Amino acid sequence: MKLIKSKKALVLLGVLVVAAVASIGAYAYFSSNGSGQGSAKVGTSASLDITQTNTITDVLPDSATHTVAYTIDNTGNSFAQNLGKVTVSDIATSDPTHCLASWFSANDPASAVGTINADSTYTSDSTTQPSIQMNESGTDQDACKGATLTLTLSAAQGS
Repeated sequence: MKLIKSKKALVLLGVLVVAAVASIGAYAYFSSNGSGQGSAKVGTSASLDITQTNTITDVLPDSATHTVAYTIDNTGNSFAQNLGKVTVSDIATSDPTHCLASWFSANDPASAVGTINADSTYTSDSTTQPSIQMNESGTDQDACKGATLTLTLSAAQGS
């Protein structure tokens, strides 16, 4: 290898070395921190319709239980919702003076509904269905023959 002997070549080499070092040294930055603001809107739940789907007949004062089947409509909602147990929160009779609502009772289901997917309908099963019964009062309950019961179904908030 031939050594660089001319002054011009040495000066050129020196300029190139200085330029290279200067370009590396020119890469610098400041570190900093910052802050700012943003916003988001939290969604909300929507009320759901619970509809009884079975017909209950032959409610007698023998304390036999009768399950209440139902569906819950979450169609039209773009989000899932979570519910607890669906219960019979009120029982009214068509003759409240003589056929007393206190002669009837409701039993909670074993399980909660859980999550109902977006834009779907939930159909109850045996573990999520409440039940009703007519209790023996020890008195004449003939006033309830043929009476109609109105059941109010309510859903607890899910977890």
